[in-house]
Amino acid sequence: MSSGHYPGNVAMHFTEPLEREQYPPSPPVWGYKGRRSKWRHLADRFFRSLRRTHLSSRSDAWVKSVLTEQEQQVFFAQCLADQRHGAGVGKRSFQLTDSAMVGRAGVLHDIGKIDCELNTPGRAVATIAKQVFPLTSTHWMQKRWDAVIDTNELHLPARSWREKFAAYWLHPWTGQRLLRRLGSDPAVSQWALHHHFRYLPHDSIFTLDQAKVLWASDHD
Repeated sequence: MSSGHYPGNVAMHFTEPLEREQYPPSPPVWGYKGRRSKWRHLADRFFRSLRRTHLSSRSDAWVKSVLTEQEQQVFFAQCLADQRHGAGVGKRSFQLTDSAMVGRAGVLHDIGKIDCELNTPGRAVATIAKQVFPLTSTHWMQKRWDAVIDTNELHLPARSWREKFAAYWLHPWTGQRLLRRLGSDPAVSQWALHHHFRYLPHDSIFTLDQAKVLWASDHD
C-alpha cells in the first residue's frame, strides 16, 4: 500500500463505546474492527432490504427538509433499501436528540454505498468474503481507493464484481469523500467515516450521547 493514502485509522472493538480515544489507534489499515452488528440484526436488515417499497410521503418530506438540494440528489440516487434505512436512522436519531444535524448524519451515514451497485445477496457475499479473505480484500480496497482519489468525478461507480465488493467495503471512506465534495457539514461527513467505530475519535464533532443514539438507531 502506498503511503499517504490511508483515509482512517483502525478501531479496536469494545462492547461499550468509550468517551473518547482512551488508547492509541492501531496502524492505519483497511481491515479495521469497528462496531459489529449482531447476526440477528444483519438477518433482519437482509430481509427488509428485499422489499421494493418507496419511502412514505411523510419520510420523503422529512428527508427533503433536512438535506440540501445536492445531498437530496445523491440520497435519492441510492437503491430503495438504502433510502429506507438512511431515512429510518435519521428520523429516529432526530426524534431522540432534537438535532437536525444528527438527523442529517443518520440519513447520509451509508451514502458511500452508492458506488457499489450490489444487490442484497451480493452484499451478503461481500460481508462474508471480507472476513474469510482479509488480505485479498485489503488489496482490492487499496486499488479501489487509489482509483477513487485519482478521479475528478463526484463519485466513481464500480463496474467489475471486484470493484463492487471493494466499493462496498470502502463505503465509510468514500462516503466521507463524497459528502465533503458536496459541501456537507463537517459533522455529517465525519460521521459517514466513523459510523462503524465503537468509540469517538478525539476530533469528533458529536457528543457521546449523540453518537450513542446514532449507533443505536443504525442497529435497530
